[in-house]
Amino acid sequence: VNHIAFECEGEDDLQAKRQRWLDHGYSVSMVDHEFIRSIYTFDPDGNMVEWTYETRPLNDHDLADARKILEDDSPATEPSYEGEFTRSSATKWHLR
Repeated sequence: VNHIAFECEGEDDLQAKRQRWLDHGYSVSMVDHEFIRSIYTFDPDGNMVEWTYETRPLNDHDLADARKILEDDSPATEPSYEGEFTRSSATKWHLR
């Protein structure tokens, strides 16, 4: 499993979920993928979790880019998901 993704309602909902993670001690990465905007963290078992929402519909250019990426088996030369990273200052919440 690469990661688990959930869809939220939009920017306000995404920011609320980001703040909840930070408040519970989880560091958060935010990435604008052009057609979606996402936040990422790792759950207590080390699984990557994503919240995301669509910023625009996909188009023919997106489809062509996806096909090009899938057909290219050479190693990546550029980082794929550079984005804002916020480290939480809260104590991480744990079940007891």
